[in-house]
Amino acid sequence: MEQVPGAEQYQVFISHRGSDTKNNLASLIYHNLTSYGLSVFLDKEELRTGNSLCPAIRGAISSASVHIVIFSQNYAHSNWCLNELCWILKSSHDCKFLPVFYDVEPFELRYSERGCYADAFQKHQQNGRVPMEVVEEWKEALREAADISGLLFKTKESDYGKFVKEIENIVIEQVKYPLEVATYPVALDQALKDLDAHIQKKGFTKVVGIAGLGGIGKSTLARHIFNSRRSNFSRACYLFNVREKADLTSLQGQLHRDLLGKERVIPNTNIGKTILRISLKGLKILIVFDDVDDGEKIKSVLDMDALEPDSLILITSRDKDILRGSSANTLWYDMKTLKRNHSRELFCRHAFRRLNPPEEYEDLVEDILEICGGLPLCLEVLGEQLAVKLDSKYWKQQLKLSFQGQPLTETDTVINSLKWSYKALEIEQQEMFLDVSCFFVGEDMELSVRVLEGLGYLRDVRNCLESLRRKRLVDFNNDVESQDSIGNAGQDFQISKGKYLILPQRSSKIIMQNQVRELARRIVREDLRTTDKPIRLSCPIDLEKLLQLQVRTVLEFSFTSTYQTIIFYPLSLNVYCHENLV
Repeated sequence: MEQVPGAEQYQVFISHRGSDTKNNLASLIYHNLTSYGLSVFLDKEELRTGNSLCPAIRGAISSASVHIVIFSQNYAHSNWCLNELCWILKSSHDCKFLPVFYDVEPFELRYSERGCYADAFQKHQQNGRVPMEVVEEWKEALREAADISGLLFKTKESDYGKFVKEIENIVIEQVKYPLEVATYPVALDQALKDLDAHIQKKGFTKVVGIAGLGGIGKSTLARHIFNSRRSNFSRACYLFNVREKADLTSLQGQLHRDLLGKERVIPNTNIGKTILRISLKGLKILIVFDDVDDGEKIKSVLDMDALEPDSLILITSRDKDILRGSSANTLWYDMKTLKRNHSRELFCRHAFRRLNPPEEYEDLVEDILEICGGLPLCLEVLGEQLAVKLDSKYWKQQLKLSFQGQPLTETDTVINSLKWSYKALEIEQQEMFLDVSCFFVGEDMELSVRVLEGLGYLRDVRNCLESLRRKRLVDFNNDVESQDSIGNAGQDFQISKGKYLILPQRSSKIIMQNQVRELARRIVREDLRTTDKPIRLSCPIDLEKLLQLQVRTVLEFSFTSTYQTIIFYPLSLNVYCHENLV
């Protein structure tokens, strides 16, 4: 079903012939449902221009989870009503379709040539006013609607109040509420367009992954896709926080409940997988596995290969490798950080509840944008903190402290979210991540690999770096000067595991987001408090915190000017220069 960008979202759509029901049944249904806080679309005559449905009506139909069609005596006389019916039936896969027969019988829809709609179709076909293929499509839609269980209303017999209450009860039970996406959904529509373009370029596949750093907006985009595209599918299910789910049968139970509408006790994953494979056969479904850290969970829960080809499995993860070895063809989309203008808008929405900052905050906002590096979570958290304490002097002082390497308490939530990416790494990957963050950001890729290989890592360094890249903890770029987030690694006196490293600049560079580097710095500072662990120093002043220090191996021995700033170092400092300098 075609999506209508920017269209207002509704929960209920009412299709009716205005001259028959506008001032009675349709209006009563509308007012009763809106009194419950539901978003209801009751179309207006002024929206109807020409013969095709306008974007506002198509968007309302596509977004609604309940469609009420009131078939009255003159319904079929309206091209617009019949076009609405066709569009509704095409988009009602995962929606409730409720036909209301207002002084008409279902058989009159089924046999439109001789029922109350006969006169209407004769007029449609006179002198070729409507193409025959369109007329046949209308008739088929009426026949399909006649076969769906609905409600009968007779004006001479039925009670309006009781009848509307019956409709109200059905709608309240069937309506689907959209997932909460974001307080300020900045640039989400553009991200969805980029994803669609990526899929179109690579070719359709039923398994699509959204990869990116923690806090970059993967889950936000997934929820936006779920809300806007669920009407394209006959069934839909969103599984939250999969990484935290240890009981896989509970995931299978939720899939069965959400996709099939029935509670089912799943004794074990093997049986659950078989039940789902049989039960979902022939269904076009949408499933979102949100925040996945282990692809084996998905493989154990669901046989993706057995799903219908036009189904869609959407996965969000920090790691592209989670489905490696799976027979399912997975297309990965790298979630990008926000552009500067979108970052500014998102931050200002949270901090000032407006599009742009007050004049006295302009410089402060620019500094904060620099720190956040386009991470939505960081922008939102800092924006909300600033909204609580609108004091530019205070915030400038906090930022100044942060740049000196001291923790900025307001960013703890952001850093904690990034720690998920770090904690998910194997021990040796964690060590390499810290080495890279301290010494190799902005450095030549090939030289960095050679030095890391010399440090005795058991894992293949290139594969490990590639794994870190897939987890969005590092990246590689030839145009290093264009990256705002790159530091000047290799320019200071730095020590890793007792190894002193100063590396020359080369062409192909390693890059890293600011917030990821801050995470690494915090971990390193925590290591300084532990005497039995190897330590890393990325700032000369940290030497003052050591009681004992040995530098066992030096690959390139060349003190820079920053060595002059070291005013204290232990007398036990020993330096050994490696003969084979790089």
